[in-house]
Amino acid sequence: MFLNYDFRLVWERTFFVKLAEVLSGAGLKSAFTSFAIGERSRLSGLFDGILKTASVKISAEYVGIAAEVGFDFSKMSNDEVSLSQYCAVLRELFKRHHTVERAFLFVDELVFSKVDKKADEIRVRAAMVRDIFRVARDLNNFFHQNDLDFHIITSVRPEIRDLICESDAEINKIFDGKSVLLSWDMGLESDSLLFRLFKQKVIHSRQRLAPLSFSDFVDQSISFGKRSYSLEEFIRINTWSRPRDVVQLLNAISFKSPNAERIGVNQVKQALNEFSRRSFVEVTEEISVRHGSLVAATLRASIKKPRYTYFDEFKREVLNAFASKPEIDRELLLDDLFQFGVIGNWNKQDSRFYWAHRGEEFFDKTQGVAIHEGLWNYFNIR
Repeated sequence: MFLNYDFRLVWERTFFVKLAEVLSGAGLKSAFTSFAIGERSRLSGLFDGILKTASVKISAEYVGIAAEVGFDFSKMSNDEVSLSQYCAVLRELFKRHHTVERAFLFVDELVFSKVDKKADEIRVRAAMVRDIFRVARDLNNFFHQNDLDFHIITSVRPEIRDLICESDAEINKIFDGKSVLLSWDMGLESDSLLFRLFKQKVIHSRQRLAPLSFSDFVDQSISFGKRSYSLEEFIRINTWSRPRDVVQLLNAISFKSPNAERIGVNQVKQALNEFSRRSFVEVTEEISVRHGSLVAATLRASIKKPRYTYFDEFKREVLNAFASKPEIDRELLLDDLFQFGVIGNWNKQDSRFYWAHRGEEFFDKTQGVAIHEGLWNYFNIR
């Protein structure tokens, strides 16, 4: 049944409409943008893609645009054309009208939850995500073959990749052939990619106004008790080296201090509860894919300190809190807590930390356990 689902045309149309919106927003309007955006709300139904019967209503004003690239819709039934014909027109218009522009379209980490979902729903969701990758591959090939400087970049959580590959072995060829490792935790500490992104987001935060002076607008250090951090160090250890963490932190600052004239130490501290809460919700949504929705409450009740000198201590106080839940595999949960960044390894003797988002592949039970600092406020252990 899984292999019978086919959402490729639905996603191809979605990608082209998004590109049309970006191009139109930049003042680069054309017959392509008019055709794509003008009919964007007229798809007969997303799930019609399952049966490959989806169609798009075409008004008379757009029939002429299709005719420009060799498609005669003058005799269409009920003012509708099949989605396959519609996407074929989009391809022809795109390669004719947008040969000099350049754009990158990012699809952030693709994930969905299996919690409280029926098997059929899970299969449909998995098929929809699978077809995003298939279409991204097909469109990237189309762009390359026509010498168009457009690129679609996608990312997926490991457990979702495994779930899809269990049902469709062929998709593994796309994953294996096209996958690359992207890391933002690179560069000198004062000029890491992540910190440069943070600075640029702040400098250009006022749309249509002059850029801000970063050094004047943002405090360059932050202290908690006797511990002082440079701003770069604070961002590095309180995030998971992802661009969206930077956006999440800035959004939390704006949410908690909407009238602040600058980003000072107090504004950052006031935002940490909200940032930590949002980060924990995101992480537990990923973990709940395999372990269910009760994981979050149990973790919050059982984690009582930021570091555990020995793994056995963490096992006794945290993992054993799940002993009454036989449906949860504690070994698998431990691995997921590590892979999703809730915990890392900690060597007390040399004060070194080892995290999955910095390249560590396996959790080491011979070392101590550290709770990620970005979650301390939510666990109330800072």
